[in-house]
Amino acid sequence: MKILFVVGQFPKLSETFILNQITGLIDQGHQVDILAEKPTFQENAHEDVHKYNLIDRTYYYDFPNSKKDKLKILFKATLKYPIKVLQMLNFRKFGKEVFSLRQIMVLEAMQNKQLNYDVIHCHFGPNGILAAILKDLNLLKGKISTTFHGYDMTTYLKDRGDNVYDFLFKSGDAFLPISNFWAEKLKSLGCESSKISVHPMGVSLEKFKAVKPAGNSKIKLLSVARLVEKKGIQFSIEAVCRLIEQG
Repeated sequence: MKILFVVGQFPKLSETFILNQITGLIDQGHQVDILAEKPTFQENAHEDVHKYNLIDRTYYYDFPNSKKDKLKILFKATLKYPIKVLQMLNFRKFGKEVFSLRQIMVLEAMQNKQLNYDVIHCHFGPNGILAAILKDLNLLKGKISTTFHGYDMTTYLKDRGDNVYDFLFKSGDAFLPISNFWAEKLKSLGCESSKISVHPMGVSLEKFKAVKPAGNSKIKLLSVARLVEKKGIQFSIEAVCRLIEQG
C-alpha cells in the first residue's frame, strides 16, 4: 500500500509513537511518505530516522511563526494560484482552522500538484483537517484516517470551538482515538460512531527488559512524563503505596 503520514514537525524527538508506526509499516513492505512542517530548529533525531532515510521520504512545508512571513507566503501563493487560494480560505465550509493558513503553506510547497495514496494517516486532529481540505481541493487522494491524542481534544477545542471538526467528520473515513474517553468525546462532538475505533498507541516490549532486584535490594521505579494532572502521576504513587502495604 501507498501511505502518507500527515504530521506536525518531523522528526520530533518526543514523538516516537509516530516514528514507530512509520518504520513498522515500512518493515511490512508498504511505501510510506510523510507530509510535515519543517522543524524550526535542529534537534537530535532517533537513529531510525537515518536508518530508514525518512528525510528523503518527507514533503516539507514552511510554517513561520510571524504573521508577516505568513502573509508573504499567502501573497505569493495568491499570485500563482488565485482560485485555489480563494477556495482554501472558505471558512464556512472548512471551519476556523483555515485561518492558520497552514493549507496555503502546503499549497505553495506542493506547487499545486496532486499526491495519490491508498491511505492518508493524520496524527492529531488539526492535521486531519489539513488533509481533508487538501483532498477536497484535489491536492491529495486517498482515504483519510485521523488519530486523536490529547491537546487536539482539549486546548485546541477551547481555541477553535467544538464545531471545528465538522468538515473532517463528514469527509474523513476513520477516526482513531487513543482511549475510550476520547472516543466518547468524538461522539459528543458529532462524529459517527461507525467511523470510530479506539486505537491505543502501543509500545514495543521487545525494547525493554524487566529486571528483578537481587535479594533484598530496593526496587527503583522511573516515570517519564510532564508533571501535569492528565499524566496520572498520582496514580503511580498510589499504586506504589498499595504494593508496599501488600508486602
